[in-house]
Amino acid sequence: MKSKLVFSDRFPSPNALAEHPILIFDSFLLKNKNTKKWIESFPHRIEVKAGESLKQFKQFEKHFIDVLRIVEQTKIKNISLIGLGGGSVGDFVGFMASVFKRGVPLIHIPSTWLAAIDSAHGGKTALNVAGYKNQIGTFYKAEQIFLIKSLLENQPEERVYEAMGEVLKTVLLNGGALWKKTRNQSSFSKTTLWKILPDLIAYKYKIVNQDPYETKGIRFFLNFGHTFGHVLESIHQLPHGVAVNYGLRLALDFSLQKKILSQKEYDQINNNELIIKYLFSSVDAINLIKKTPKLEKHLLQDKKSSEKNKIRFVFLRKIGKPVVKVMTTQELIAFSKNSRLV
Repeated sequence: MKSKLVFSDRFPSPNALAEHPILIFDSFLLKNKNTKKWIESFPHRIEVKAGESLKQFKQFEKHFIDVLRIVEQTKIKNISLIGLGGGSVGDFVGFMASVFKRGVPLIHIPSTWLAAIDSAHGGKTALNVAGYKNQIGTFYKAEQIFLIKSLLENQPEERVYEAMGEVLKTVLLNGGALWKKTRNQSSFSKTTLWKILPDLIAYKYKIVNQDPYETKGIRFFLNFGHTFGHVLESIHQLPHGVAVNYGLRLALDFSLQKKILSQKEYDQINNNELIIKYLFSSVDAINLIKKTPKLEKHLLQDKKSSEKNKIRFVFLRKIGKPVVKVMTTQELIAFSKNSRLV
């Protein structure tokens, strides 16, 4: 099944979404009166607090029971779950839809730029276990994904900043026309992001459609910047996009150190407006990773671990040309401890 993408300036009516929709939404969105009014137009809705804590088992059980109660009270069987929120809400609602009654229709309405670019697409769902990210999950595609301009543009400016890690990742992985279109952007506004949102999403589907269940190794390219990024996110409680930004810098520096990425190509990346403006510096990234305790433990817990003490790591050979190599945890730790400015 292919997810239907809908780009719209305004919210759809609940009846246009599904016959019997149950809306699960981020409580933060009630702060905007227009969004609040739309949320309250749903006869069945469940308020959740977004964040990684939402993806804990106790929260899953609590809200799973909320859905059960709605079904029991209304005697409705053919429900659809609508996830309205950022990445944590999408992961959570997606997982619930995939296991409730062995699967019910799912619709995503991402409310953050980061989710609109990345996590709403591709069908991955997840819960966390014991502080480790995304240890339990399923592949379960949404039937529809609504990208709503007014919703995204009403988000605080910091949501644009937090999205830049995934924007930079996509631009560097894709290269080509997307690199040319964005490389001279000295700043990214909400208007800019909305204009290139279809291009960013298109790249993700280009990869996902070749490897929908991550069995061929192609989809793994999307983990560029995530090996160190996920660790930094968990340990330092960083927003996902910010952690990925640090992870990208470390992946680029590691690519240069391993001579996978040439000095010429490395300089070309670092000397364009987009990277200068938004990619974190080597100094900041190196200092942060050196302050990260229990690095080996968290690296091995991450889903990129391929076998004992070995991890698949995404390097960049050149703009638009990622490559995956299996590294030992000792090599990754040695890089993080001994890195110097390159």
